[in-house]
Amino acid sequence: MIQTIFYFFASFIGIYINMWLLLQIFEKKSQFLKRKMTKKLPKVSVLIPACNEEASIEEALDSVLGLDYPKNKVEVIVIDNGSTDNTSKIVQKFKNVKLIKQKKPCKATALNNGLKLATGKLIGILDADTLVTKDCLKKTVGYFDDPKVGAVTNLIDIDTKKGFLAKMQNIEYLFSALTKRVLSLLGSMYVTPGTLSLIREDIARNIGFSDDTLTEDMDIALSILKRGYKIVNSLDAVVYTKIPMNFKKLTEQRIRWYRGFIENSLKHRDILFNKKSSHLGYFIIPISFIAIFIGVLVSIASFNQFVNDITLFSRSILYISLSDQASLFLIGIPNLISSLLSSYLFIFFIFVFSTSFAVLYFSLKFFGRANRINTILLPVYMLGYYFLIMVYWAFALFQELFRWRKKW
Repeated sequence: MIQTIFYFFASFIGIYINMWLLLQIFEKKSQFLKRKMTKKLPKVSVLIPACNEEASIEEALDSVLGLDYPKNKVEVIVIDNGSTDNTSKIVQKFKNVKLIKQKKPCKATALNNGLKLATGKLIGILDADTLVTKDCLKKTVGYFDDPKVGAVTNLIDIDTKKGFLAKMQNIEYLFSALTKRVLSLLGSMYVTPGTLSLIREDIARNIGFSDDTLTEDMDIALSILKRGYKIVNSLDAVVYTKIPMNFKKLTEQRIRWYRGFIENSLKHRDILFNKKSSHLGYFIIPISFIAIFIGVLVSIASFNQFVNDITLFSRSILYISLSDQASLFLIGIPNLISSLLSSYLFIFFIFVFSTSFAVLYFSLKFFGRANRINTILLPVYMLGYYFLIMVYWAFALFQELFRWRKKW
């Protein structure tokens, strides 16, 4: 009985979130690609923290120095935070790039050190594994004409679509891009990722970058929102980030991200049910935790059921003759179909699956990626990759609960 109630509740939450997101998308679709260009081009200081990034730092610097923006208004500062490879030597080849060396491999400390040297009116945060498009900066600085805007983020695309894991992340990043735009329009964008996100210089100095969480980009974003500023997301400005190409690196990345989300939600818990941040505090963060909790429990229950089924199947092979197994299988198919079709849970599952498919497909279609392969992979993403993500969430929750040592 309790299990049935839980599945009904889980299905309801899934359908509710999907329908809410679809309604928001269709209501605000006309605003998604609105441009905010300006003739005012303020000086931008781009801070690039780099720890053992010899494989990507040169390409990242080439992309930044190649921006279609007045050269005297782009200041590039690389902070080598504890590299043991040739990162600094590569940076020193670029005459127009300032280099700071620090021994401690801490990203927040690196950004604070870079901030001390910065002279721009806007501070850009760029990870060393990210490439920017030429017009990226021009398409984001215009939003700062609005004094209420404290930070601007952009569209994050992935640098490769080759391989199964990359294809799954491609779907994930496109869905995330659309979701971030919706959150931006609701005044609830709660992260400023290291993909040339721009922050007003005075705000960045006033807040600073904290090293007490694993994700300083969410920490400073929530601090910006709490001070009454908006964080805007632009789908017009595009950057490309390198993604994990194996499960080991993906696991490390996601557990760090998810632990950071938990840490920042607790650190900034005063934002919850706060009238000044109504959408974020009353809906976005609470429903996110509910969805995560349900997703983890459903994944555990599904895995447990799968193990039990495999165990029973293995026993049947050992103790039941092949002819009897065939008979039981043929008898069981009509009963299984009948029970599924008469089950309210199955109907709810169809609704959750179809609304999830609709949201993901619209994300692909909006960005022109709804080709045959990506569409076919959507069920795999929903039933396979989503399960993997829930496993990562389970590990993150476990590690935070038992205060495991943090890994940056």
